[in-house]
Amino acid sequence: MLEHEEITEAIIGAAIEVQRKLGPGFLESIYEKALMVEMGRRNLRFLRQPEVVVFYDGQPVGKHRLDLI
Repeated sequence: MLEHEEITEAIIGAAIEVQRKLGPGFLESIYEKALMVEMGRRNLRFLRQPEVVVFYDGQPVGKHRLDLI
């Protein structure tokens, strides 16, 4: 088994479940909130929209917000 295979399968499974239940057509924010609900049900811990520093050639060049980590 790969090092992160179990958690990867759980995250992908949560995303598939959200897509299966909601279907297409909603704003990204709706899917993000639904994914947070589904990941919580699966006891997956996450951070919502953390800010990270972006580096280029070892130099900080700005900040970026991730959706979920």
